[in-house]
Amino acid sequence: MELIQQYQLYLLHQRKSNETIRSYLNTCRQFIAFLKHEFGISTFQKVDNTVSCKYLQHLKEVKRNTGATINVKIYALRSFFAYLVQEKHVSTNPFESVAKESIIERRVEVLSEEELAVFIDAVTHPLVKNILYTLMYTGIRINECLGLIISDIDFQRNQLIIRNGKGKHVRKLPLHEELKKRLMVHISSLDTTQKQLDTFLFPISAAYVNKIMALTVKKLAWSQRITCHTFRHSFATNLVKKGVNVPTVAELLGHKDYRVVTKTYIHLDEEVMSDAIHLLT
Repeated sequence: MELIQQYQLYLLHQRKSNETIRSYLNTCRQFIAFLKHEFGISTFQKVDNTVSCKYLQHLKEVKRNTGATINVKIYALRSFFAYLVQEKHVSTNPFESVAKESIIERRVEVLSEEELAVFIDAVTHPLVKNILYTLMYTGIRINECLGLIISDIDFQRNQLIIRNGKGKHVRKLPLHEELKKRLMVHISSLDTTQKQLDTFLFPISAAYVNKIMALTVKKLAWSQRITCHTFRHSFATNLVKKGVNVPTVAELLGHKDYRVVTKTYIHLDEEVMSDAIHLLT
């Protein structure tokens, strides 16, 4: 376990996000448990290609992990063993040659502005409602949203500052007037002890927010699977539909490469694409 702690420090030095570090370390611990249970191995030096292939089979057949989940775990272990090779704890990386799993792409739900409004209106939990308004007007990730503190909201400059984004990059987003009003009311409703500048704006877990969202979907009798990330996809797609260029959307989402946004976040329906074609004279 000492190596895991050293690896954690290495990831922190590499400026990995807290979410990434947590995911990598959990994967490593799961792999260690597998080694002890299946092979009686207590040292990483005995892990070879046979063991890595067995673990891949274990994830598929026993754990029933999806291709996407398996790829995340393989990438994490490849990174971990690359670190071990670098530090000369092992001589080879048994996950270096493990191929990525093919992924069946799941349809991503995107809500129109009207649907977003209907959904948020149906949410009765006041804190979750404010969180969803923040996601709708900024497109930030749920972990970025829950990491906001009071001093991150600059009402004078109409800016929202994201300090805990991927790669630890700080970015400033324009504050929509409607969101500004709601956040001012939210902060004013806090009691005096909660109004310190380093107080979290939304002291709640992402799991609880998604739970409330699932209950709201059921309440509305919708068939879609709506999560916090649905709001991020909807933010990007709705902006593009309104004519905002992709590089600007990428900047707002915190992506340096706008191609990631084009591939991942923008979902245009057939009607929009048909209208685009008919713009030609």
